Amino acid sequence: VDMDDFNDVRSNIDNSLPGIRNDWAFMTITVKVLDRALREDFGFEHLLWVYSGRRGVHCWVCDKRARELSEHARKAVVSYLKAVVVVDLIDKPQQPKINNQLHPLFARTYDTILLPYFENHVILEQRLFEEQDNWNRLLSFCGYPDIAKQLDKDFSSQEKTPEERWASTKASLLNAYNKDLKSRKRPPCNPVHKIVMAYTWPRLDENVSYKLNHLLKSPFVVHPKTGKVCVPFDPSTCENFDLNDVPNVRTLMSEMSPPGEAKEGQDYKTTSLKKSMKVFQDFLSKLSRSQRSEAANDSMEF
Repeated sequence: VDMDDFNDVRSNIDNSLPGIRNDWAFMTITVKVLDRALREDFGFEHLLWVYSGRRGVHCWVCDKRARELSEHARKAVVSYLKAVVVVDLIDKPQQPKINNQLHPLFARTYDTILLPYFENHVILEQRLFEEQDNWNRLLSFCGYPDIAKQLDKDFSSQEKTPEERWASTKASLLNAYNKDLKSRKRPPCNPVHKIVMAYTWPRLDENVSYKLNHLLKSPFVVHPKTGKVCVPFDPSTCENFDLNDVPNVRTLMSEMSPPGEAKEGQDYKTTSLKKSMKVFQDFLSKLSRSQRSEAANDSMEF
């Protein structure tokens, strides 16, 4: 998943390190939702999350049955995880296409991941209710153009905090939605769900995710443009991942112990890679135990 795929909802498309750091909430949400989906919905256990070295994240699914999936089966997994059809609102300012059917994973993660991160991070960090272009972009997702027009008028003439504007938006849209529920046989998509989904749902690079002929960066390689090391990280604490702490080659050279002072193969323990190596080693240990267990079970079958 790459930050560029969120450009239609990023308010300040700044791909410098500070700009990416300010938008990292998109990656945090992505990691938390996909990690839960891959574990709970598909039963995968051995997931290694790796920073791409620039603007995104990679997930290596290393379960044996995942590695043996055909391209067709991999595509089916990706299709399940895809719920939003993204339209670039910068070049094509039109109504975004979002599936009206409530995705089962969305229903499970809405209250615990998507809504809290949207309200506590995305709204404020993307200044969604501080600039007219930004709130009009948000309102274009709701599916109620008359209400969007009235809210735009209210926000332009009244001094309110972003929290107050979001509260007004939710109240107006849910009021209209509840009226529609009473008058229509087939209810429309909840407009608040639609907005939150548009801004938070993971946006996978489909071709890289399922095609077998794509090359992927291995953990600990160096990104050729940023010089950053592609470090593994713990998905359970991904909200604390700080791009400033990711080392480059020059940093590692300055952190290493003088020759002969560290045990062979242990030089990394004096560098910024120590934490990432611990994540990687724990992952490999668990994977190795699982493979030995599978091998033992196979040998007992007649």
